[in-house]
Amino acid sequence: MRIGNRKYLLSLGVAFYPEKEMLRLNQQAQLGWHFVKMNVFGLLVFQKAAPQNLFYAVDYFAGPKEELADYLALYASSGWNHVTTFGKRYCYFVSTNNSIPIFTDEQSYRSRILQEWQQQLLRSLWATLLGIIFYFCGKIIFGSDLVTWPLLFLAATLLLASFPVIFLMCMLTTKLIYQKRTAYYKQPLKFAKKQNIIRDTLILMILGGLFGALLAFIVI
Repeated sequence: MRIGNRKYLLSLGVAFYPEKEMLRLNQQAQLGWHFVKMNVFGLLVFQKAAPQNLFYAVDYFAGPKEELADYLALYASSGWNHVTTFGKRYCYFVSTNNSIPIFTDEQSYRSRILQEWQQQLLRSLWATLLGIIFYFCGKIIFGSDLVTWPLLFLAATLLLASFPVIFLMCMLTTKLIYQKRTAYYKQPLKFAKKQNIIRDTLILMILGGLFGALLAFIVI
């Protein structure tokens, strides 16, 4: 979608496809659309500019906010300039030199992914709390028999309550499909070409359907 000198694209999911996302930003820059930020709706925002072969990287900042300035300075000293930060954690960088890796070894990249997923999994627990609130509100309004609940309300309650499990399932599925991901810590764009979002989505839809059927069978 284009509005004036700005272009908007839906994010592919930076938590699971950062490499694919960075390849996309590189391709857009070559077309004359420079990445500006990702907004709260999950849309990547681009500004019209001269076509340029820019390389992007994203890292997950897990430290306290007091350390953010030093963290960004470290990247700047390595040739990566800060573009924007999404959700106070995902820091986007740009460089004109693709030969500078943002990770020094495979273990550091593996640790980064693990730390990111652990924190995101913990954050997803708020959904379970909200699902519990929905459940007790449903009991008060619709009664104890879940079969009598409105379908959309019941589905929302189950989805929220089980969201951390769904997120964990996505994590494990991604890890299983892309077992050699960390080996490409120096070549993220090369790895990005191996990622197949359509296939992965179909697999997750099948697993999600099976999980949903099992959950409905247990609860109802």
